[in-house]
This record gives sequence, C-alpha cells and structure tokens, in this order.
Amino acid sequence: MIDSFMGEYRWLSNFGESLLNYNGHQYKNSESAYQDAKLITHDKRYEDTNGSEAKKLSKTLTHLTRPDWKQVNLAIMSEIIHAKFTQNKDIRIKLMNTYPQELIEGNNWQDHFWGVCNGAGLNWLGRILMAERVYWLDLMANKHKGVKNG
Repeated sequence: MIDSFMGEYRWLSNFGESLLNYNGHQYKNSESAYQDAKLITHDKRYEDTNGSEAKKLSKTLTHLTRPDWKQVNLAIMSEIIHAKFTQNKDIRIKLMNTYPQELIEGNNWQDHFWGVCNGAGLNWLGRILMAERVYWLDLMANKHKGVKNG
C-alpha cells in the first residue's frame, strides 16, 4: 500500500511538478489545471503557478466558480489525471509499476474527499489514480496480445 503522496511518491500528488496540457493550456502541475478548470473562464495566472499557489489563488476567485462544479469535478479530475499520465511517460511507467498496491492520498489537512485523514476518507484521488493505472496496464496487455509471432 502507498499511503501518502509525499517524498518518493510526490509525483502521484496533484502538487507534484509534471507539465501537462489541458484544454489548450500548459500547466506545471495537475493542481493548477484543476483549479483553473473550476472557473467559468480560463485564468492565465494558473499556467505559471505551483500547486500551493494555485490553491491560494482559487480561494480569491470563488465568485467565478462554475455553477455545475459539484456535478463535474470528479470527471474533470479524471481528465486532468489522464492528461498528466498520457503526456509524461516517465511517471506513467512509475504508475504502472505501483501495481497491485492500493494508492491512498493520506493527509493531515483534513481532506476526506480526495484523500484519507486519520483513517477516514473517500480517497477519490487515489481511486482515480488506480483507475488510470488499470487503463494503462490494460492498454499495454492488449497491445502485447495483438503482436503476432511469425
């Protein structure tokens, strides 16, 4: 089990630096892409923020949050995570190599939605990462099945 996305597993965190393009914009990390996606319109400032800066900036822009955010946030996070691993082969390989470990976004900042704190939480980020891992493992397995030996 991987129970924290810190230290050697920081790359699993949305705050880990991994360039990605999402909706035609380049971000330094998935947290910045996620926070920008909350807004009715794109805010260029997110393109140059680290994860902590993106989270702070979002607190000043709550009045611009999409009205449907609670209905679409999990789907958007899944899209961003997929973009992160599609566009970064090095961490995609690392993600596949975590199999079969459970991925838990353990934290001490009381995030019970995306992670687990003090043994309680929904661990949505961990679930999305494990689904992404299955996607890549299945893709690789099917790719190898299609190879014909002559």
